[in-house]
Amino acid sequence: GGQYINGGVSLSTKKKPYGIHVDYHSTNTKYWSKNNTEKIFLYNATTLFILIRNVDEVTFNVKTKEGTHTFQTTRKNLEEFYGVTLRELSKDQTRWEKLIDHMLTDKDKVKSFYDK
Repeated sequence: GGQYINGGVSLSTKKKPYGIHVDYHSTNTKYWSKNNTEKIFLYNATTLFILIRNVDEVTFNVKTKEGTHTFQTTRKNLEEFYGVTLRELSKDQTRWEKLIDHMLTDKDKVKSFYDK
C-alpha cells in the first residue's frame, strides 16, 4: 500500500479504438522496478479488459522523480498472450485467477510479452 498514488483516469470513447488511460505518481522510487511493475501492469490491464467489454487499449503512466514510465497494450495483444478471449473470463473468476496466476508468476512468460 502507498506505493502508487492514483493521479487520475481518463477515457477515450469518441472514436475507436476505445481506451483507458491511468496516471500514477510513484511515492517510493525503490518500489519502481521493471520486473515488479511489468507484472502489476499486465495484471491490471488484463483485469480491465476482462471487466470492461468495449475497451480496446490500456495505457498506464507512472511519474517518478526520474521521469515518466509508460506501459500500453491492446486487448488483441493480451488475448494472443493468454490464448483466450478475455471477455469470456468475466463469467468464470476461478479460470481467470488460475490463468493470470499461471502466466504472471512465470518470469519468462512475462518477459516474452514485453519482448514482443
